Amino acid sequence: MTMATLELEFHRESVEAVRTCKTLGYVPTYWIRLMSENGAAGAAKHLLAPGDQWQDGLTTLYELGRPDLSVEHAVLAPKYQTLFTEEERNIARSRLVRVDVRH
Repeated sequence: MTMATLELEFHRESVEAVRTCKTLGYVPTYWIRLMSENGAAGAAKHLLAPGDQWQDGLTTLYELGRPDLSVEHAVLAPKYQTLFTEEERNIARSRLVRVDVRH
């Protein structure tokens, strides 16, 4: 699968995740804006930049019982491994662990 095809698939799945979020009563406006500006992979990279920037959306999705709809969860899918750096995947993994421990 080419990188462009993989990015397109990631984008499609991200758009579907946003749709599902909306059905749960949560509108991830920041994620939507970043996707429109940078595409889904670019938006994910922005959200997973090094540093300790906690995203409230992850907490919201955890509280809704749907952390599987988070950016952090999506970047850890094995099929998207080549889209993201090891550091980005580690940040995602760390945030998922922290949100689970927080509650």
